[in-house]
Amino acid sequence: MIGALIAITVCLGMAIVILHDIPSVPKSSPPQMHFSCGSTAVGARTAGCQFDLTTFTWAGQFPVNETFARTGDFDQLYTTMRYHVVHCAYAWRKLHRSLFGGDLSGIDGYIASIHHTEHCLGMMLEHGDWDRLPGVGVTKFASCGQGVLKEKSQHGWFRMMDGEKVYTLPTHV
Repeated sequence: MIGALIAITVCLGMAIVILHDIPSVPKSSPPQMHFSCGSTAVGARTAGCQFDLTTFTWAGQFPVNETFARTGDFDQLYTTMRYHVVHCAYAWRKLHRSLFGGDLSGIDGYIASIHHTEHCLGMMLEHGDWDRLPGVGVTKFASCGQGVLKEKSQHGWFRMMDGEKVYTLPTHV
């Protein structure tokens, strides 16, 4: 019970920080075409996508911060649960900045997915020791562009497992 209250308090605190710290952004963005980042790191690079280390997702272009992280040539990385929480907060902040700023170009199919939000909340409520290993970051390929919010029939992202597209996160995290 106390663990759940702590997790809820942390989530509310993060929400306050996210909503309070949203910078002023232009209210509109030019229409964007929906496109695919492929299903391999090579295909994603060819399509002009970049790898976002914090969400472990190949997606449309964004500012480059970390040269190593952008290689994306891996299926998964092991992290601490603390990093997993940072990953979730980052994704929610990116989503809310785009929604509240009126520029939907920052939203990809992965962070727009309610399944990702449910995964993050479940992980935060179930795991009390955030410094333990391993947390697992799974490489994903997201659909991009403003159309991702309108495509209710689409998953918004997938990961590759044994050569097949998989639309769920692993349960071992």
